[in-house]
Amino acid sequence: MKFPQALKGSTRYTVEWETLRDVTLRLCKGDGSDFGRPANRRMALETIKGDKFYDNWRGYTVNQLNDWLTNGYQNPAIHDLNDFAPPIREKRQYIVNEEGDEMLIDLVLSGADEFYGDFTPQDVIPGLAVDAEIGMVAGNDSRVLIDYFKWLNRALYALDSIGIDCEVTLRYECSSLFRQSSSKTATVVAVKRENEKTDFLSWSPMISPASFRSLMFIADLINGEARDWDVSPGQGRRSGGQWSVDYLPENSTLRLDCEWSSRKFPEESMTTQLRRCLKEITGKSE
Repeated sequence: MKFPQALKGSTRYTVEWETLRDVTLRLCKGDGSDFGRPANRRMALETIKGDKFYDNWRGYTVNQLNDWLTNGYQNPAIHDLNDFAPPIREKRQYIVNEEGDEMLIDLVLSGADEFYGDFTPQDVIPGLAVDAEIGMVAGNDSRVLIDYFKWLNRALYALDSIGIDCEVTLRYECSSLFRQSSSKTATVVAVKRENEKTDFLSWSPMISPASFRSLMFIADLINGEARDWDVSPGQGRRSGGQWSVDYLPENSTLRLDCEWSSRKFPEESMTTQLRRCLKEITGKSE
């Protein structure tokens, strides 16, 4: 496959989810023909290699990845979402006042001063961009990544369920991703576009345990192909970062960050921060 070229001078490269999914499915079948540079092709096939060492390091098997890409990733943690991200729309109330769409004859006949019935206005929830950093050090236990991605999957499903039209991007920002350059770069996966009518399951594999140590690694290699560069064996270096959820009202973006090296995913703290942001999005105080 001929990938779109990276813009000259740009440090950011975006891979569409549909492209990434199709390329990875071919790799699962042993087909690395999408990669023209031999070093990138070898690394792509190695990334999807199925053996005990890699499976333990990733925390899932290649067969599971193939199944998620084909059938979607079904996270059992998406139940009981009201406790996770409660509805942020107020229920519409039926009220009686001096004006409205429906005249209530029984109130007219009884001589009431107010006899029109109507529902209170429905809250309008704006579109929202969700931009999440997912890069972590190779020495991190796979459990940390899996817990983060399961939580992220649940958060996005909750936003979708309560009626927020989300644009979803995942990114890995690092230095020394390529053999030919030590500069900072960002590989971005456009998982879902705003106003795009899709089934959650169709893009759920990108928000699964395979998000970083398989799918983002393949996206990095696509980034390299687009620049005609080789990806370095360590897939770049990222430092710093902190577990955080922030709402940026100036561009209606929910920004998520993760620690580069972390022993545990702080689920309670991240959920509290998410709920605070949801209140801010709708202009409601705690």
